[in-house]
This record gives sequence, structure tokens and C-alpha cells, in this order.
Amino acid sequence: MRLAPVLMALSAGLLMAAAPPAADKTRTLLIHFAQDDRLVAIDQLAVYRLLTTPEALGRIAEADRPSLSVWLYARYARLLFETGLTGRAVALIDGLPADLRGRVLELPAGNFTAHVEGVPITVRVDRRDEALKLALAAAYAAAGRAAEAESLFGSFSDMPAVRHAFDCAWAAGAPEDASCAHLPYERRIGQTIDLLLLDHLLHHPDDDPYPLAETGFSTELGGGSSPAVVELRCRVFSEARFAEICDAARRARLYWLERGSPREIEEGRAALAALHVPGLAESRAEFAAALAPLNAAREAAYGRDLLTRATVIPAPAPFAELPLPPAYRGPRPPVSRPDAGFGSLPEGFEPVRFERDGNRAVAISLSQTYDPTGEVSQGGYWVHLSDDGGRHWQPPLYTGLADRFPYVVPSTSRMTLLNGDRLDLEVEVAELDTASITYPPVALRSRRHATNLYLQIPLAELARDSNGDGITDVAAHRLLLDRARTDGGTPFIVGTDSSAHCVAPDRDRAAQVALLGQLFNDGGHALVEPLDRPRGDIGLMVGWRGAAAAPSRPIFIRGNARDYFCLRPNRLMIVYGESDLAELSRFHPDFHAIEVPQIVFNRARDRGYVQWSAGWTGGTYRLRLANGAWVLDQIGSWIS
Repeated sequence: MRLAPVLMALSAGLLMAAAPPAADKTRTLLIHFAQDDRLVAIDQLAVYRLLTTPEALGRIAEADRPSLSVWLYARYARLLFETGLTGRAVALIDGLPADLRGRVLELPAGNFTAHVEGVPITVRVDRRDEALKLALAAAYAAAGRAAEAESLFGSFSDMPAVRHAFDCAWAAGAPEDASCAHLPYERRIGQTIDLLLLDHLLHHPDDDPYPLAETGFSTELGGGSSPAVVELRCRVFSEARFAEICDAARRARLYWLERGSPREIEEGRAALAALHVPGLAESRAEFAAALAPLNAAREAAYGRDLLTRATVIPAPAPFAELPLPPAYRGPRPPVSRPDAGFGSLPEGFEPVRFERDGNRAVAISLSQTYDPTGEVSQGGYWVHLSDDGGRHWQPPLYTGLADRFPYVVPSTSRMTLLNGDRLDLEVEVAELDTASITYPPVALRSRRHATNLYLQIPLAELARDSNGDGITDVAAHRLLLDRARTDGGTPFIVGTDSSAHCVAPDRDRAAQVALLGQLFNDGGHALVEPLDRPRGDIGLMVGWRGAAAAPSRPIFIRGNARDYFCLRPNRLMIVYGESDLAELSRFHPDFHAIEVPQIVFNRARDRGYVQWSAGWTGGTYRLRLANGAWVLDQIGSWIS
């Protein structure tokens, strides 16, 4: 069996190291296994239960028994809290002698060595840890044991620092106070928010908890996952507007039940079973029964691997695909930079290929303007035409061809691109296998390759706009706009509904309008991973390419059309439903529509925050009502 001689520290900052024990030292082996990440929570609970029996504690050298017992009880109690067995955790701690209970609830920083069955084990506590005391105080408060909760709350010595962290996070803009800019990690609001929640529950239960929600949970870095205090969070944030905070805490508890890959979990369980420890199987069965409801909920939430995608076959190209004539096969001409006579392409279009024939010129570019594919591809291919040799370019024309789905356009070709009223565009197939997409992208793989192909692209087809709305037929089909609806269904082009029943926007609606006007105004472009990188290159930024999009690109939204009635945006804005997004997946390898949850307002409805996501990037805006207008501050952002 594999046993790690050095055991990984958990969030309390503990590290245990021991010499590999002899095979008959079962209790020492169990201490190793208690910290093995290959064990699921049920197995760890069973191990800790056995390690805290009088018989097991008796195997610790008498002089070392108090210190190691404290550590074992603390680990066991915390695991009980984290798995939702709050009643058992409280009973365990309440049953300890007063002196031992106090030491369990507040592990002091420092190192000590204990001997178990004659084997020395070193335990290091990097910093003072009061997480268990906080979990117990929250449990007392939730159970109505207010006096006991109050007593524990009063023993936290760092409340001034915690409140200072709150003041820094609550500041409307970037805090100017130098003490805010350099807060230690363990004193930032995301790490201390639960103490403030306990303070709220004990002392201010009728106050609006919005400030705690914004400071502690509005950004991806806030709040963290703390399964030990799930019900504290759900009790403070019981109103519907805060539902996501409670839901996220409960999801974290479910996720914590079973970490690691199935193979690692099976290895850990097999190694543990090989010890043949008396009573272990019975203890595990009891915990399995106790956690059965939580495991059923976990199976329902995580039953399928959320990182696993299906392989989507791209829709056929809108143009004829033909074999490249033999005369044009073979080595391609070297890439040459356009001469000074070529003008720049519009912003947001990355050049791929240029060609000039007298006064006629053509360029091929890549852009995510209509293909919001994040880090998966550089977007879609566009055509730029010129009648003055490339000094000035006509408005770009969308081809509906997605990068690597399945085509890639080489930068040069032996075949002439301009051919009268059509383009003869040499292409290769390097089709991205959508099943390989994860975030952040690592090891994107192709599923099909082909060379010596070209597409015949009639220029009139690219330019056709049958209804004169400014969107070509090719683009309308690829974006599903040729099936747009105004009856509450999707796809819905925001602003196309009747104004007959629209009224002046109220404060909440005005906040939504301000938010939508802000989205995409900030820059930020994805870096696209190459396909089929060698295994040794994973993690290296070799061959990555930048993506771009036009500043006026449309806003694509995942949501309900009726939520966007009576809005009049200043750019194309399209709302898609789930079935639409499934259809779009045939045209774009990973179409990222923005998810905009409802704005979380305070009770006065003059301040709020909202988290948005485009799949590969996202962030948080704070909204403040100032002189009758909404002001937005970006308080968080992320990129996968």
C-alpha cells in the first residue's frame, strides 16, 4: 500500500510528519490515513472515531497524550461540523472535560512531538486556530443556547481587526487607507466574515444583513467555502434575495463529502480495509447511514461529471467544400507582411491573410465579435474587401466559419483568393473536440484533420441582407436571428418588443439598464490555447494566441426574454434560452452567453451588487444610487 510519510495540511495550517510505521502499528497507520486525501468523509469520520476511543488514546505515550488528544478531538469535531453532523459535534465537545474542551476549541500555534506505539509523530500548528470555536458558537446560537454562544463570542480577541476588514471592504471605491491595501490574508473580509455573521445573529438579528452580503460574498474571492458554518450563513441570509449565499454554502458541504478522483478514492479505501482494524467497518457503516441523506443530495447535484462535455459535430459550412486542385498543393509561399499601402483592419479583427490584385484587395481576419468563445478559439472568420488596393476597407463581412470548428485558414496559399465574384479560400480541417474543453483550458484536443481543401465563397452571399436590418443573412442564421421572437420566447432581440405597454423605468429597472450599459465596456481579451499540445507543454504558454472583438460587439445573454422587455439598448443585445444555446453549439465550439443574475439590493434599494459571468470571464459590480442616477463600481473580476 502507498502511505505518504508527509501529510498535507488542511486549512487550519497543520502539518504532521512521521517515519513510516511498522505494519503492526495500526493506530499509527490510522493517524496517517485520517489525513489521506484519498479517503472520503465517511471513512475519515470512522477513523477519527476509533482514534478518540479510550483504547486508542491509551496507545499514546502518557506524557504526550494531552497534546495529541487535543489535536485528534479537534480534527474529529471539525469534520463532524463540516459534514453536517452538527448535533454529534456539539455532543462530542460538550462531553469533554472543561480544560480539554477549552484547548480543543482554540488550538495554540506551535510544534510538538508525540509517540504513538513507539513511533514519533511531529505536529505543527502554524497559527492559532479558532475555526472550531466559531462553528460551536454558531451551533449554540442556532439552537437557542444564547448564553453559551455569547460566552464563546466574547472570547474572540481579534474583533477590532475583523471590523476593520469590514470597513475596508465596505468602502465605495478603492480604499485610500494604506492599512486597507495591505491587510494580511487571514484578516481579509473573506476570511473573517463568519465572525461578523455570528455577531449579527447574536446582536443585530433585525438589521439588514446586506452589508455583510456585499462585503463577504459579492466577489469570487469573498466568503470562501466553510461547510462548518453552513446553517449560520443560511440563518443570517434567510431572505430570498440572498438565496445564492445559502445555496453556495450547502453546495460546498455536498462537494466536500467526496473529493478526489474515483481511482484515488478506491485506492484509499482498499488500503484502509487492508489494515483489518477491529470496529472500523461497523463505525463506517454507522456514519454511512447518518450521512445517507446528504450523500443522496450530493449524488443528485454532482451525479454527473460537470467537467465532462459531449462531442458536438459542427454544422455543415454554408459554402461548397472542394478538393484543392493538384496544381495548388505542396509547400505554401512564405508569409510576408502587407506593404505600407495596406490600411489597418478595424479594431477587434486579427488579420490572418492578405491579397491584392490591382485595385482589388481582400483580407481574412479572426474576431470573437459574433463568436464569444473565450479561450477556446479566436472566434469566427471575416472578410474585408477594398477597391483602392487595401488603403481603405469596406465594412467586414461575416463568413459564419468558426475557428477550428472545423476549419483553419492558413496565412498563405498557392491558390489565388480573389476569383471574380467569389473567394476561393484554402482551408484545413483541425476540428476541436468539444469533449476536451475544460476551464481553464488545458489539453484541448482535435478529433479530425484534413488538408488540401478549399471553400468557394460567393461574395454576394456574404453581403446579402434580405430584410435590411444591417445584419447579413449569414450572420442572422449563425446567431439564430432568422427565428427571433417577440412574444416572450427566445431568441429575443432586446428592443424589438412593442412600446405600447411600457412605462418609465422604476429604480430597479433603471439599475438593470445601467448594468447592461456597462457590460463589455471594460476591456479584456482571452488567450486561446493551441490544439494537441505535447503532454510536457501543458501549463506552458507556448503557441497561445490572443483573441479580439469589435468594441460594438453584440451582448449575448442567457436568460428570460420577458426580463428584458421595454429596454432600448444602444447596441445589438440578444437573449437566448437553453434550447437556443444547444443549437448555437453546432455553429460555435463554446458559445458564451452572459449570465446576469438578479441584482441583490439592500432594503432601501439604493445600493446593490450583481455577479455576471460569460463562462470564461466574469466579475462583480456594485451599484450605488447617487443624485437619482446609478453609479457602478467594479469590485471584482475573474478569468479562468
